[in-house]
Amino acid sequence: MSNAQVATYNIAEAVHKAVSGKISLDGLLAVWYTIGLVVQSQLSVRKGVKLAGLGTFSLTAANEPIFILSNEFMNKYRLKQRSMGKSDNIPLTTLNYVQLLNELTTSNKANAEDHLTREMVEKIYNKYLSCLGSYLIEGRSVVLSIHKVCEFLISNGEFTCNFQSDFLATYGVGSKKIANGENLKGQKKAPLMPPQPPPRARDPITGDRSVPLYNTLSLTY
Repeated sequence: MSNAQVATYNIAEAVHKAVSGKISLDGLLAVWYTIGLVVQSQLSVRKGVKLAGLGTFSLTAANEPIFILSNEFMNKYRLKQRSMGKSDNIPLTTLNYVQLLNELTTSNKANAEDHLTREMVEKIYNKYLSCLGSYLIEGRSVVLSIHKVCEFLISNGEFTCNFQSDFLATYGVGSKKIANGENLKGQKKAPLMPPQPPPRARDPITGDRSVPLYNTLSLTY
């Protein structure tokens, strides 16, 4: 088994094989990267975004972005995540695939030859989770990018969310990072959150930085 780190591009390649090349690799990457645009759009109006089977983007009372890994995902892959803070009581929506498709269309990132529909976009999202899960089951380390928002690092049984400095700056956080459980005032790391009792639902996910995340293909972001 290879110990090489898995990145977003590698997962997209796995999805491409899983769909037998029926959707272009460029198109598959565009769908995943556009999730970041939806997250930015929703958080900008103080609405949280739930990524089904993975976790939730939200804001604290101090308007600081956080990502909370779902208990389902933690239990399935035996992961731990340091607390990033408590979510404020803001509206929460599940990732809207119609909005995602519209963002793809208006940003001209969609490949016209792929003829993407709302149903296809949802299936692609689920395939990403499935392929990611396969890598995690193999024990691979993963770096999964949410375009222009953050990177998820999964390694040695621990999940970390590192928000991009430019994204944090829009919330007045400057270049500081909410990562590894460190809060914005330099306090000590919060203890790791142990997995909760096994859930009833299922789901999967994975990624690697050994391959460029954005410029490997003809996509320009």
